[in-house]
Amino acid sequence: MLSLCAPVTAEIRLATKQGGLTAEQWGGIIAKLAALVNEFKVSGLELLDTEARRQVLDALEQGGKYFHLLIAEAPADDLQLLGELRRLAHFGSLVVDYLPEEAELAPEEASRYSDLREFCERALAVGAEVNASVELGEWACRHLESIIEASYDLGASSVICNRVLLNGTDAVSEETLTAALTSLGKMRDMSYSVSLGNCVPNCFSHLGERGCLGGVVSAFVNEKGQLLPCRCSAEEGMSLLDCSVSEAWHSPALEAWRQKLPAPCAQCAKGDLCPGGCRAAGCAGHPGDPLIRAPYCAEVEELHEVVLEEDLCPRPLYITRNEEFGWALIRANQVIPVSFKAGEILQLFDGRHSLADIERRFGVSALSFVYSLYVRGFVEFSEALPAEEG
Repeated sequence: MLSLCAPVTAEIRLATKQGGLTAEQWGGIIAKLAALVNEFKVSGLELLDTEARRQVLDALEQGGKYFHLLIAEAPADDLQLLGELRRLAHFGSLVVDYLPEEAELAPEEASRYSDLREFCERALAVGAEVNASVELGEWACRHLESIIEASYDLGASSVICNRVLLNGTDAVSEETLTAALTSLGKMRDMSYSVSLGNCVPNCFSHLGERGCLGGVVSAFVNEKGQLLPCRCSAEEGMSLLDCSVSEAWHSPALEAWRQKLPAPCAQCAKGDLCPGGCRAAGCAGHPGDPLIRAPYCAEVEELHEVVLEEDLCPRPLYITRNEEFGWALIRANQVIPVSFKAGEILQLFDGRHSLADIERRFGVSALSFVYSLYVRGFVEFSEALPAEEG
């Protein structure tokens, strides 16, 4: 299992209706995390008062890392919030709970979703990027195609579908979930941007989605400031008020979480893509994810047919972070570990050194390394930049 010095992405839940930490406390936690992570997801901001919200947004901006806001309740002063967000260089997008008007809901939930749709319209009107977050309950699973179409009609850039977990089991039947995943794949084939936001095992869905990497490359910080592997975990985490990110990340509980791999997954050929399904979905009668099926057998890797002209120059689409084994190449929540030996090759990804230059210096094996980064979207190619004068 990949072992990093710290998480790559972090979701923080600032508050629930029962309360949370102070803005000053969150400022300290955000500063600790920002020194290590690549990106934030932030929920509960709409539950803070105006001054606390401003302080948290300032802390996120000063952290220098992009952040996305997860909105579950329409803010009372939504126009003021949208105005505050427009001044921030590192605000990325809004991820808003979404169901269309015709959804079958209890009156209180229907009112919440109605308010959220109005908030989406205001956010889109001022130029914010809005993504729809859909909880795959019974009604949503049966109407997923129309939900996706309605979200696009509203103006959403993408739709993120989230599996529902209740007391360690799925809230819908496996047959209903399977039908929803088939709809998801169909809409994706029609060029809709739709994805799974949390883990459904590859052996169950066959969608090729990246599985849950909670506790491996991502982390969740709850309203108490405790660092956990994911938002669904019932584990007790160490508080970032009292320790460093590295101490909490390498705590005994999180190290045990990383080793908690169901037996079928240990032999699965897709273990690096989907490491064990949802580890929080297990229960006493079924310690692993109940959706796990038979493991994939090893297959001969399919090669992409790519013509690489020798005068093309690779350019990075990632950032690097020092690790004990060498470096982690990071793009969004994707991570490629590379050894120290690769460092000299990476230094030539500057837009001035061609593939021919790299082959002359390091041999054909270096081109294989460049190819592997290219097919995973970590490098692009361009013509050589003009030589610098003087």
